[in-house]
Amino acid sequence: SEEQHADDEERRRTQQQELRQQREAEDDQHINQVIPIPDGARPYTEPITRHTLGPLNVECPKCHALHFACERLSNSSLRNPRFGMCCLQGQVSLPPFPAWPPELERAYADRTFVSKIRQYNSALAFTSVGVNIEDRALQRSGPNAFRIHGSLHHLMGSLLPPEGVQPSYAQLYIYDSEEATNI
Repeated sequence: SEEQHADDEERRRTQQQELRQQREAEDDQHINQVIPIPDGARPYTEPITRHTLGPLNVECPKCHALHFACERLSNSSLRNPRFGMCCLQGQVSLPPFPAWPPELERAYADRTFVSKIRQYNSALAFTSVGVNIEDRALQRSGPNAFRIHGSLHHLMGSLLPPEGVQPSYAQLYIYDSEEATNI
């Protein structure tokens, strides 16, 4: 009977809590209907619609830079577009990029090199990048890019490696002065 009494008490408390929650929800709904919440007080929600600029396929007739159609000057047409962001309608003329060295062209033609380019960069850097890379970013044509989730920081160890550990990053470039004179 004591167990039955405890069960009855627990059931009564649960019913009271549910009733209280229901009343609070009704009160909140009533308050929101009577007193409208201003836009600035509502929690922010991301917009559902996506905005697109369209394809990046309109070429500047002066410098041949690619633009979105909406970037053209307002007094130009789609048939004869003019742009002020790239070359100021031909006022700025830059020399073309010089040709890549043959070694670099061969390296970029090699798919293995391109797929491991970040590892090569990290191996030759004084520091390494500490970042959480977002996997949802899709790689399409153009330069290699990645999307960062959170903060970007650099990881850098001591200038001398611990005893018995191979040097890495900046440690490869720091030598004992006595050892440096023997080289």
